[in-house]
Amino acid sequence: MEPHVPTARTENAIAWARQHLGTESYASRCLAFVEDAYERPNGLELFGGDFAAESAALYAARENEGVPPPAGAFAFYDFTGEMLGRWQNWAMWGCA
Repeated sequence: MEPHVPTARTENAIAWARQHLGTESYASRCLAFVEDAYERPNGLELFGGDFAAESAALYAARENEGVPPPAGAFAFYDFTGEMLGRWQNWAMWGCA
């Protein structure tokens, strides 16, 4: 396995995300936070679903196994529980 080398886009996304940690406008909006972290500083438009579960399916996330690279990978996970008074499966994503 070759070592992961972060790209400028990855570094830009991480810097943007660190500057916006704790921003209340992203409360319970994990998908929007990750998308904005990659899109805004890099002038990109990511194409995914409206929800993390849709994006995971579009990116065939279940086919990937093993440890994600230390920076720049989308990590999808399932979370079933209550958030903001709603109980459901909140398939989420983040950035590894």
